[in-house]
Formats: sequence, C-alpha cells, structure tokens
Amino acid sequence: QLALRLVSPDGKEYTEKSIAYTFKNTYSGHLGWRIPSPVAGEWRIFVSYADGSVAPNGAAYKVIVSADSLLTAHLLLPAKRKLTGLFMPIFALVSGEKPIGDASVRAVVIAPDGTRTVVPLYDDGEHDDGLPGDGFYGGVYKRVNQAEPVQPIREEGGEKLPDPRDEGSYRVELQVYHAQFQRQALGSFSVLEAPDANDNRLPDTYEQQNGLTSPDGDNDLDWLDNYSEYLLGTDANNSDTDGSGENDGSEVEKQKNPFSEKDDSIAAPAFVDATADVNSVRIHFDVKPGYHHMILYRAESPNGPWQLRDQEVPPTGEYIDKEVKNGQGYWYKMMAVDEKNHRSAVIASQGVVPSADPFAPEARILINNGAPTTADLLVKLSFVPYEEDDYYGDIAEMKVSNLADLSDVEWQPFTKEMAWQLAETQPGEVTQVYARFRDKAGNESLLETARIRYEPSGATTCVDPNPRAGAVKFSDVPVQFVRTAAQLLADMRGGPMAPGWEKAHFAELVRELYRPDIEGVAYYEFQVLNGEEKPAGFIIVATGGHDHPIPHWNYEGETPTQHVACEAAKNNKKVAKFFKLDTLSYAGEDENGELAAMPGTPLIKVSGLTMDMLDKEQEISSSEWTPD
Repeated sequence: QLALRLVSPDGKEYTEKSIAYTFKNTYSGHLGWRIPSPVAGEWRIFVSYADGSVAPNGAAYKVIVSADSLLTAHLLLPAKRKLTGLFMPIFALVSGEKPIGDASVRAVVIAPDGTRTVVPLYDDGEHDDGLPGDGFYGGVYKRVNQAEPVQPIREEGGEKLPDPRDEGSYRVELQVYHAQFQRQALGSFSVLEAPDANDNRLPDTYEQQNGLTSPDGDNDLDWLDNYSEYLLGTDANNSDTDGSGENDGSEVEKQKNPFSEKDDSIAAPAFVDATADVNSVRIHFDVKPGYHHMILYRAESPNGPWQLRDQEVPPTGEYIDKEVKNGQGYWYKMMAVDEKNHRSAVIASQGVVPSADPFAPEARILINNGAPTTADLLVKLSFVPYEEDDYYGDIAEMKVSNLADLSDVEWQPFTKEMAWQLAETQPGEVTQVYARFRDKAGNESLLETARIRYEPSGATTCVDPNPRAGAVKFSDVPVQFVRTAAQLLADMRGGPMAPGWEKAHFAELVRELYRPDIEGVAYYEFQVLNGEEKPAGFIIVATGGHDHPIPHWNYEGETPTQHVACEAAKNNKKVAKFFKLDTLSYAGEDENGELAAMPGTPLIKVSGLTMDMLDKEQEISSSEWTPD
C-alpha cells in the first residue's frame, strides 16, 4: 500500500492523516486528492510505503497530475470501425485561448501484441489537417494488421450463432510537447479482421487500397515483399516511407526504424533522367558523396514488371543502355548503394522511346523578318534554323496558331514562309504567334513563339510619366551587374537573336527592382536604346543567387517598369517603387506602399505559408509519359 505526501508552494502539507484522500481504491491502488484553487508555484509530491518499509529492489509506481486549463489537447479517432489492412487516420486538436499550431505532437499506438509505433502528427496543411497552423494535427497509422479471436458467448439451449469475426484493439496515447506546456490524452480503436477472398495472407482491403494482387511482389523495389510491407506497416508503393533517403528494406535489414526521419544513413539521388538516343537510351543520374555504385531497373511499361538491368552501375552520373528496340518505350528506376551497403530510396525516370532518329526538330519564328513592331496585323512569318541547323533540315510538318495550345489547327506541310493574320490586338500591345514542328520520324518540337508589338499608323504609345521614379544613374550601379548586362548586349549585338541591336547601347537611367522575399535591391533593369535613341528592349540583372543572373531580357519595345508606370497612369496613380514578382510579372507601389499597378493577370496571394518555406529543400518528383 502506497502513501502520498504533497507539499504546496507555501509549505502546506497534505497527508492522509491531515487531509483525507479524495479518492482511494485499495484493490487498484489508486489514491489521491482533488485540490480546488491550487496555489501557483512548484508543488512537491513524495511517494512511500504506508508502513514506512522499503522495497529491496524498488517498486514500480506512476504519478499523474492534471489540472483544469485552457490549454487542452484532444485525441480524435474515427468513430466508424475499420478493417485490418486499412490505414487509421489520427487527429489531435491543440488549443488554448486560440489554436496552437507550433507544438510537437505525436501518437504512440500500442498494437494487440504490445508493439509500440510512434506516429508523428503535423499541422502543415498537407496531412488532411486543415489549414497550416490552425491547431488541428493529422497523421496516419498504417500498421493495422492484427486481430485476435473473439470467444463467442453462447446461452444454453439458445440458437447457435456464427462465430464472431476476429477483432483487434489498439491503444493510442497522444503526446503534446510545447516550450510552455505538455499534454497527454488517451484513446483506443478496434478493427475487425478483413476478408481474404483469395487466401493469400493479404486482406482484400489492403490489396484494394494499395493496388496489389500478390504477397510476393515488390512494387517499390525496396527488397521487401508486399506481405512484409503489410506486417511492418510501410508503404508498399513507396520505397522510402519516412522520406529521408534510405529505403525501407535497407533500414529493416539494419534494424533501424523505417518510420523515423532521423536514422537514415544515405541520401537518395535527386534525379534520374532518361533521354532517347540513336538506337540507345542515355541515362543521367545524380551522384552524391559516398555512393559506391548504383542499381538500375528497367520496364517496358510505367507500371512494370521491373527487371534488374545492372546491379553494379559505376557512380559516374551517366549510363548508356544499348540493348533496346527502336520504337519500344522504356522506363527506368535507380537506387544508390554506399560502402556499408545502405541502399537509397528508388527514383524513377520518365519514359523514353529510342529510334534511329530520336531528336526533336527545331526552328525559330520571325515575324516580318524580326521587326519589333508592325503597323498591320497581316504579317509575314519566317521559320528559320537556330545557329546550329542539325535539327531543321528534316522538318516535314508544322502547326501555327495565335493560341498557345494550338487547339484550333491541324498539322500542315512545312513551309519556310507564309502570310499570317495576327490576333486582334489593341494598339501598343504585344501579340504572339505559336508553332510546333514535326520531322519525318515523327518527333515533335517544343512550343516555339514569337512576339511583336502592334503600332498602327497614328497610334500613340505610352510615354513613361516619370522616368526617374525608382531609378539611379547608370554610373551608380555596382560594376559587376553592369558587366553582366554589357556582356549580353555584346553577345547579342548583330546576331539573329536580337535584331535591331547593331548600334544598341544602354540608357542613362537604370531602374531598381525589388522582391517581397529579398532585402534590398533584387534586380537592376537596364533599358536598351537603338541607334536612333528609340526603345529597343531591356536587360534585367539579378543582384544575387535568388534568380538566374539574367532572368528576363528582350530586344524590342519598352521595359517592364515602363509598362507598369503607364498602367498606373491610366488610373491616375504614380509608381514610386517597382517589384518583380514572377518570371513575367511586375508591379508598382505608390509612395504610401499601396499597389499602383500590376499589368496582366494579377497574382493571387498565397496564405498560410511562411517565408522560411523558400529556404527549405523541396522534394523533387518524377513524371512518366507514354507516347501516343
């Protein structure tokens, strides 16, 4: 029999003799007090045997302290009973005077056989947990694979009923850790044994949920068969359940936890890229420090079956598969192996089709021989080779349209020149033409485009109402950014990529561009003038590694900031500060920090994300493509 002694912060002692226990159960050993309006501060509790003796080897006991508080944690489990083989979602609601979204929350699930599994719960908006930071946390328990026989209850002389289905009971302990508090909550759920129509040890529910048919297969190539994945609770269609680099089979072999992000010993390759070549497939892959070799698999369908292609690929970053058939599609998967035989997650390539001529054709579009403007919407289109014309000579067909998706046209025989009616365009606006090319082997080009500004006779173009707004002198721009812009101007001058730049030079004023996530100037916008001192495009230079050195340039027309200033002027507003928001999206603020103009389609603000998301390494996904 245990005895308690409780000492309050002000020195008051509670013992069974001074204040009777509020509850005491001799059979269960539960005893304690409920104290109304407790004094704030540190309370001390002492546990001993009631008779004053000491256990020679110690004695196990548990002390539970709870209090009425606005800081609460609620464990939420589905009310509907599930079957073995199905995943169990687990949710928690953590709140005080407002939702608390920055706690560390996990659920410890104890299976019928006593196995304990830790399930992290997240409040990031990506785990069926509502909005990020709303205090609603979510996670999934996947090891729902145990059910025990239930002893039937029979009444003497009563009708014999079918034996009840096996059932498994799982206990759940919610644990919430925060810098200012901790909370726990208890719960449980039960599952019925699912049917197994084909008697292959995998419940029908599990097979349907994961798209499986056999316990012996290995869909994700992590060297764990499907039945092992079912017993372990790992994802049968994802080689790396915890997403931290080492595949599940490798972790299980080395007695590590395939659900923990902290014990992985190898990083996965960032990419595997397959490219069709002449009678072969060229595979490029990421190589990280510590790789000893790679293991390569191949299939003739994106869904397999997968065959081992090479189990000792040197970590050179390139592999050429020459044992291929022209016209047959191939898909590849690869994992890395280090010196200690840790195996990485399996990464997939896109599908490719080798052929005698696998190279896509290429051609540039010129409108009116590359003129920056046109006074007439009826123009001449020319289709000319790039500097290297290896992929131009065998073009057989083309699609040309004023729509970017080419949905209004069919393939037509290729011609080097044609008359073309541009889309209806407002004076001063830019219009575009799109084209795609197909060669004799059936290879299709990427989408090509050309732009031209419509300036009919008598039309007036926008004049920047305040060219000095947000601008600095050319001589005040740091020299390294001037050199970057000057190098591009020199490289393009006189070439086919920048018609009209034969005598081009920079304007005296350079505009500063800002970005919401960058402190200070993020870009410099250099205006280019032609030999007649007329606008001839621009060059935008980034001031750091947040973007490409030259993320945007053009050889014709006004600059993006001039368009922003003109758009603002239409609404009787003045721009004091210019912003580059996206690849082709610009905006301006007035002197009060209010939006003055954002030409084009306005960007929609993304809510619920913090700026530190931009600094996190993003997971690289893969895609698969099946040729027509």
